[in-house]
Amino acid sequence: MALYIVDCRRMGIEVLPPDVNAGGSDFEIEDRPEGKAAIRFGMAAVKNVGVGPVQAILEAREHGGRFADIEDFARRADLRLVGKRALECLARVGALDCVCPRCNVLDSVDRLISLSTAHFRAAEVGQLSLFGGTTGVSERLEMPASGGGVSQRQQLTWEKELL
Repeated sequence: MALYIVDCRRMGIEVLPPDVNAGGSDFEIEDRPEGKAAIRFGMAAVKNVGVGPVQAILEAREHGGRFADIEDFARRADLRLVGKRALECLARVGALDCVCPRCNVLDSVDRLISLSTAHFRAAEVGQLSLFGGTTGVSERLEMPASGGGVSQRQQLTWEKELL
């Protein structure tokens, strides 16, 4: 994979990281505002992710559009289907950077999965809120304060390991 990426750079083709708001399961050609095309890294190509978890994310994005923030992501994508390991790997390679910083996602993976699980279980049993919402789950996701983030070296190590 590294050889292909180097070859793309040599030819002037930009290789973009995986992204839950823009990417797909496979590598895709993406038009850039500057008029040049780029290649978007496929989310299923990330180690420990695979096609099943990506399908759950893509279906949620297809039905509701781009994810606004991490809470929107947890409520729309069934993280029971994604799984903890796949979610952590997607966060480490930056696929969730568009909705929340990596360190915050990694610090709250269990809370994200818990919120998503509660939301989808309530929807499955047809639980309604007192005020007419679709589910009675009204828990707000409190993200931890960013503790300075992850070092550039650590990010590059994760990306090298998982991409």
